[in-house]
Formats: sequence, C-alpha cells, structure tokens
Amino acid sequence: MENRPEGERQSELQQLAANSWNLELIISGAAVFLASYLPGVVNRAQHYFLNNLATSESPGKNALPLLAYTFGEIIAWLLVAAFVCHFIMRAFWAGLVGLHAVYPEGIKYEQLPGQTDFSREQARKRFGRLDDYILRMDRLCNQVFSAAFLAALYGLGISFAYLLVFSMMHLVPLFIPGETGKLTSIALLMLFVLIALLPAIFLMLLRNKRFTDNRRLQYWSDVANWITPRIVLPLVFHPINYLNLTFSSNVPRKRFYATLTVMMVLLFSVVLYSYFQTMLDLSGRTGSAFHTYFAQGAGANLLDSRRYDNLRPEGQALPKVSIPADVVFEPFLRVFVTYPKALDGQLAQVCTPAVFPDSLPRSVRRHIADSLHLQCFSQFFRVSINDSLLAPAAWIFHQHPTENTRGLLTYLPTGQFRPGKNILLIQAPSEKKADSLRVYGVVPFWYAPK
Repeated sequence: MENRPEGERQSELQQLAANSWNLELIISGAAVFLASYLPGVVNRAQHYFLNNLATSESPGKNALPLLAYTFGEIIAWLLVAAFVCHFIMRAFWAGLVGLHAVYPEGIKYEQLPGQTDFSREQARKRFGRLDDYILRMDRLCNQVFSAAFLAALYGLGISFAYLLVFSMMHLVPLFIPGETGKLTSIALLMLFVLIALLPAIFLMLLRNKRFTDNRRLQYWSDVANWITPRIVLPLVFHPINYLNLTFSSNVPRKRFYATLTVMMVLLFSVVLYSYFQTMLDLSGRTGSAFHTYFAQGAGANLLDSRRYDNLRPEGQALPKVSIPADVVFEPFLRVFVTYPKALDGQLAQVCTPAVFPDSLPRSVRRHIADSLHLQCFSQFFRVSINDSLLAPAAWIFHQHPTENTRGLLTYLPTGQFRPGKNILLIQAPSEKKADSLRVYGVVPFWYAPK
C-alpha cells in the first residue's frame, strides 16, 4: 500500500469531491433510467417462476419465492426513488452554486425590502449564510448518493443469497428426483442457515463470561465473520462494509439506529403490503376494495383487461385463460390456456404413459406422444359456455406470441353462443378433493354476430 502524507491525501480527496458533482448527476440520471426497468424485470422473473418452475399452484406453497420477488420489486422502486431524489437535490445544489457565482455576497439581510429590523434579524438566525447552506446541501447530496448505492448493494447481495436458497429448495429436487432430492435440498438449506447464523452464535458465546477470554473461540469467531458474509452476501461484501462502517462510525449512534429502525419498519411494511396484494391476486380476489358494492373477486362479474389480448397492458403476464378480445364477431372464438409446470403432478394422474416399440423412429414417437398428451388435456379440461358443457375441446400446443408463455389453444364455434354477454368457464380436477372440479379460468365476453 502506498504511504503518503495525511495532508496530501486529504487535499487530493477534497479535489475529487469538489469535481465529482457533475459525474454524480450523470450517474444518477443513468441510474434512474436503468433502475426504472428493474420492477418489470422482477415481475417477469416472478411470472417465469410461476409458469415454469413452481411445482404447485397454491400461493401458500410458493410463499417464500413470492415474498422474495416482492422484496426485489420494492428494492427496485426504492432505488428509482433514491436516485431521483439525489438527482433533484444535486440539480438544486448546482443552481445554488450558480446563484452564488452571480451574487458572491449571498443573502444581504440588511437590504431585504419590506422587512423590519427584527424580522431581518430573525431571518438571519433561521437561514444563515448562503455558502453555509450550499456546503450542507453538498454533504447531504453525497450522503443520499452513498445511501442509494448501499441500498443497491444490499439488494444485489440479498438477491444472490436468495438465488442460493431458491436453487436448494426448487432446483435440486428437479435434478435429483425422489426422496434423495428432498433430503439433499433440506440438508443444503440447513447448512446454509447454519453458516448464516454462525457469527451471531459466536457473538452470544463470547458475551458469556465463561468464554470471553477463550482464544480458540475468538479465532473461530473471526473465521466465521470472514467466511459467512462472503457466502451470504457474495461479490458485494467489501463495498457494503466500507459504506456501512463509514456511516455507523460517523453518525451518532442513537440517530444511526433510529434512522435504520424507521427505514426497516417502513421497508418491510411496504413489502408485506405488496406481498399480500400479490397473494390475493393469485387467489382470484380483489385487494384494497374500498368500494362497498364493487367486485370482491376476479370472476365472471369482473372485466379484467388481462384476459383480453386487445386490452391487456404491455408487459402484463397472461392469466390462466385468455381470448383475443372482449367483443367477438368471428365464427370461431380462439381460447388460450396457460400450461404451468404446477399441472404436471395432476396430469400424471390422468395421462397414461405411452409405451413404444424400439423399432419406431424418435420423430414418430414424439408425434404420437404429443397426440396422446393433447387427448389427455381434452379429458383434463372441461369447457363450458353459459353453464352448458361443450364437447371435449380439440387442443393444440401453442406459445403465446406476445408473452412467450407456453400453453394450449382451441377454437370454439360461435354458432352456439347467444348474442350479448356470454361466460366462458374452464374447469380442471381439484388438487384437494378427489372427483371434484375447480375453476381454472373464467372469462366474460360479448358476442355480436355479423
């Protein structure tokens, strides 16, 4: 490490700080632009998980991944807010610097028009010198800028930690089937939790008078403090500590912990609120319904724009059942049904595995297997229009062109529809009760024959 005089080092840092404001503005502007895409990325990741990795449709069984995705979404919005706040504050500071360059004497309280001597003196006490305010604003901008990066690094570190936990819980059983995969997943998860708790365990032991002077325990505590953060918060351990230790050692202790407590309470309150809204939405219920007589659920009595390709907002995930438009004119109604990974367990109970002779080419086997699977879906899904059960639908595999969601497509003849409002109902076997059906998707639409 290079050794230089303290005065020279401080002088160089002051020069860097004095010239960093324009770079901060550029970084904040770029960060606001890039961070604005993060919530959408998190939402798409959540929809990908529900469609391709979740092994159950129950929101309760997917509680941990959904909570993690919600946390990631809130952190993304927090980053946007933090960098927008810094950008505005630094731009205001730049305006103050320019104003001070025009009027280097700052505020001349003795020349304020329409004021008494007493009011001028009170204004001087309240507002002070313009250059002092500029310096305070500069320090505050630097603190907000550093705090925004601290939040970004914590969010990145927690995301890495979550990916590890997610891999242990959901990906290991996919590659190691059966009880072996479940036991391996549980063992890895318990090992990760133990490593994460080691620093706290050693700290509690060293506070005990019996172990305070135990040199060996102190050594292993230091090892745990060195290893654990690199596993729990990989890649961001060092930058987080530089920021965190600087804040905690310079800000008064009561103020530091009070600010940290308030921020954590607000953060987790918003996360839990957003999480429960997500759970209600996945359960087909309407959250935050302040209107007494408004729809209480997302059923046949609610026109949900996500169900219709012509009304769905850009970037919104597909519901389980969707159609091209809310008003149908054509002789056939195109119906798209999503096929999430969670259906595999139920389909395995309905579909009979195909057995092929070894003499058949693979291409022929694939074709026959696909045809048998489509027949299985015809038995699995029951399609009704206005409470009238239709004949088994002729499904075909399809990947939705806008959302790239895999699913099934069928065309229903509209000759049997009544003019005006109709209700499309698709049912599937219940997960909880044998020999019973559950609503897989319901879509109201209007038919206007030509």
